[in-house]
Amino acid sequence: PIGTLPCNFPMAQSIASSQTIPRNGLQWNIRLDQNFANGKDRLYGNWYRTSRQATFSTSIYPAFTMPEPEYSEYLNLNYTHIFSPTLLYEGSLTLTRVRGDVDLSGSHPEIPQIAVPGITNYGMGFSGPTFIQTNGEWRNVLSWNRGRHAFKFGANYTHDDGWGSGAQFA
Repeated sequence: PIGTLPCNFPMAQSIASSQTIPRNGLQWNIRLDQNFANGKDRLYGNWYRTSRQATFSTSIYPAFTMPEPEYSEYLNLNYTHIFSPTLLYEGSLTLTRVRGDVDLSGSHPEIPQIAVPGITNYGMGFSGPTFIQTNGEWRNVLSWNRGRHAFKFGANYTHDDGWGSGAQFA
């Protein structure tokens, strides 16, 4: 029974742990710059891809240490046309995509996030093992300079989409 424990019985224990968290990654990009039509038209493009192999969390319990691959891509396309020294058109498209997957083979996804003072948390947490986020923007702008005035006309459309398996976002 609890009554047999002395009042000064230590309920927490200090522990020192030294762990290395691996973070192996690769990033590369492709860029395009092209002027044509005697310099009146310009096309620009840039694409990045990053992949990273890391560890979701390190735990003093090895069964809860899981690899977490992450991937991200970024694309930007831009077209510019000069109609005259006072009239310029610019159109652009930008896309960003991020994805992460936690490998649950060999771990225990059925165990919720557990936090005990003095040790590292372990368990799955609030969400499932996969997250995907895709964002995009399309933009058109016509710039016109008239005397001391500058006018801009255009449109902008953005789309944001975030998905996490098991996560409940309001």
